[in-house]
Amino acid sequence: MQLPDGFLQSEYRDGYPVDEKMKKVWAVELELLFLFQQICEKHGLQYFAIGGTLLGAVRHKGFIPWDDDIDVGMPREDYDRFVALAEELSYPYQLITPMNDACYRAHAQIRHCETTGYPLVDETLHCNKGIFIDIFPLDGVADSGLAFKGQIARMKLLNRILMNYYYFDAKHEHPPVWKSLFHKVVCLGMKVLDVKRVYRHYDRLAAKYSKRKTGKLGEISILFEDSRYHWRREVFEETEELPFEFGSIRVPGRWDEFLSHTFGDYMQIPENKKERALHQDMVFDPDKSYISKRSD
Repeated sequence: MQLPDGFLQSEYRDGYPVDEKMKKVWAVELELLFLFQQICEKHGLQYFAIGGTLLGAVRHKGFIPWDDDIDVGMPREDYDRFVALAEELSYPYQLITPMNDACYRAHAQIRHCETTGYPLVDETLHCNKGIFIDIFPLDGVADSGLAFKGQIARMKLLNRILMNYYYFDAKHEHPPVWKSLFHKVVCLGMKVLDVKRVYRHYDRLAAKYSKRKTGKLGEISILFEDSRYHWRREVFEETEELPFEFGSIRVPGRWDEFLSHTFGDYMQIPENKKERALHQDMVFDPDKSYISKRSD
């Protein structure tokens, strides 16, 4: 991927300063996006820009100036096929899921191993901490409210257990006795059941209604019952390409409905942009691998 002249120079976008370091982070993420798009095109996989990436494509023709990541969504069938193609990625790129990493996120990522980009909560964990793009499954949302509530209740319980297993020490320096006891019980249970097996059950539970023609698709694997992240299937029936920085990105055909449902008046620029930045606890170093940092 060839960067256009001047891309890495600091600038103001919509009154917000984007420095050279963030431009380098963006450049790595665009490289990962290009790689992802190539694999999707090769295998006929469907994907869409979602979240802040879709908003950025529509409102800014690229990154939201105060954002620092790329989010794409894939219908569950395409998502599972993409995860199965992990062997097509070679160093310094790696497809990351909870099945092959020591950090827990209920979705996939492509990471660049010769860079550094991770949330502070991962600081002490021995996992892949390269700069990344997020890849989310879009799962069927049960039409029955009762079935949906039961599904989400079980997912939340498993998610709480998994988060406790992975992040208890990172989040609790001096925990109460009862929390420590609960964590010990969780760790014992994971030794008996196997943490990967528990995650596989969680992922299957999220995908429970994805093979049925339910009325909506949603990011239920991470956002559960938040209806802002459930969209009518018709939103995704057609696609189009929108400019994104110096390239393009695929978006849902009914992107206006998607953005209005999720963000409301999405063309309005927020006054306090720092408060709207999603990842204020991120550690970034686009010039150095997290691996070398680990040995410093």
